[in-house]
Amino acid sequence: MIADLKPGESLSIQQFGLGEGRKLGCGLFLPHRGIDAVYDSTSA
Repeated sequence: MIADLKPGESLSIQQFGLGEGRKLGCGLFLPHRGIDAVYDSTSA
């Protein structure tokens, strides 16, 4: 998860992507309401 981006940084990632699969259209860019942990490793 990527968080706390400035608007220009967000647009750059959406335009150019990240990682090896970026030219294949891999990955999703979805807004998220918060950066709280999706998975709490202490509860497992």
